[in-house]
Amino acid sequence: MPRARKRVLFLVPAFLGGIGGSERVIVTLLRYIDQSRFECHLGLVQEGNAYLEDIPASVTVHQLRVSRMRYCLPGIVRLVRKIKPQTILSTVPYLNVMSIVARFFLPAYVRLLVREAATPSAFIAKDTRYPRLWKFLYRRIYPHADKVICLSDSMRQDFIENFLLPSDKLVRIYNPVDVEMIQRLGRWAGNPYTSSGPNLVVAGRLRREKGIDLLLDAMRTVIQRIPNARLTILGEGQDEAQLKAQAHRLGL
Repeated sequence: MPRARKRVLFLVPAFLGGIGGSERVIVTLLRYIDQSRFECHLGLVQEGNAYLEDIPASVTVHQLRVSRMRYCLPGIVRLVRKIKPQTILSTVPYLNVMSIVARFFLPAYVRLLVREAATPSAFIAKDTRYPRLWKFLYRRIYPHADKVICLSDSMRQDFIENFLLPSDKLVRIYNPVDVEMIQRLGRWAGNPYTSSGPNLVVAGRLRREKGIDLLLDAMRTVIQRIPNARLTILGEGQDEAQLKAQAHRLGL
């Protein structure tokens, strides 16, 4: 007898314009997950259609259409009760908190995985209005998830040291990379560089938690040792002007 497919619900805020790495990660997972083993559902909390053309036809897309993230709890509960997934994967802190709260209204068999896109300490310091509240949420709410997915060992250690999460709740999984797509687009676009390099590229939001300021400091030393080295930074964000000023100050 063929084995029954496991039903998985992926929850993301929205596929809006100017979206970041978290959404691309979910798209990559949906494109390459074994469809013979998993029945995949994508829940979009807010409206947005960027990247939807990259979602495989076998994935069922559900639009919750809430105006603010804080209002998504009833929609998540209704959606889970409707499709009855065995596993939920949530992304980004705001949605993770709501998903963890939602599980108190769901059947016990549902397993909840939450994925963090930034080191919690950096996220709290830079991106939150109420740092004490977020520290409480990380310490008291996150332990109710079955697993917390960290993108690096340092992120995992941050959870242990600063938020007292048990180590067995934390798992480090690097972001997936769609090598086939990158190679295809690279062949289509051609080589933008004229120098022999080495040519270094970083892509991401221009925010403190990405550590681009540290990269710029390091790049000055790199160029002293390898004069032909070049760095290209791709991204947008609130620290753009600050990073450009830093690069100018360093003579880069």
